[in-house]
Amino acid sequence: RPIASGLDGSCIPRSELDCLFDDITEALDHASHGHVEDGWWCLRIGVERARALELLAMPWSEELTRRYEFALEQYECRFPKVSLTH
Repeated sequence: RPIASGLDGSCIPRSELDCLFDDITEALDHASHGHVEDGWWCLRIGVERARALELLAMPWSEELTRRYEFALEQYECRFPKVSLTH
């Protein structure tokens, strides 16, 4: 069931939001154990997956991408040494 609206009024499915929240949790867990780069990769892979969904023209995919990008930006602010540009 969709629960979060995108800018165009489309709703991001709960399963996609669950993946986003799981990726954020995993990234922070990695960081708390000293593996900041591994956490960065969790979020970076999420960004790329969301972008791939945009290519499939999912109506909510742009909003999902924005949320992943925001999570990655916040992670990089919190852990500035990990700002990898791959």
